[in-house]
Amino acid sequence: MTVKQAKELRHGDVLYHRTYRNSDGTAQRWRVSGKPHTWKRDPKRVEVPVKHGMYDNDRLDEHSVHLVSKRDPTERRGHDVIVGYDDSGHASGAKHFHSKREADHYAQRARNDGVTARVRRA
Repeated sequence: MTVKQAKELRHGDVLYHRTYRNSDGTAQRWRVSGKPHTWKRDPKRVEVPVKHGMYDNDRLDEHSVHLVSKRDPTERRGHDVIVGYDDSGHASGAKHFHSKREADHYAQRARNDGVTARVRRA
């Protein structure tokens, strides 16, 4: 996140920490708990009050805004290729790819082998 993006945050916005994780491996969620503070004399300066859990309160400043993002860094993105279906209509296999090109290539190879394959966004 940049200083400009931090200045545009609003009370209640959810931020995800890039390095700190919860015990289940998901990114820690931090909620903006007040209005971002800015300075007219120093436009590069910003302070954003944030809250995590019941008791953790902190402030992000221009030196620490790069540690959070509005998108969850642990969220799975990319494409899944569903390969083959059994008699009940359930997929018999799936593989995850980060690029659509790789997913399409894998699906085409499966189709060439006579197996039903479908690409979907993860």
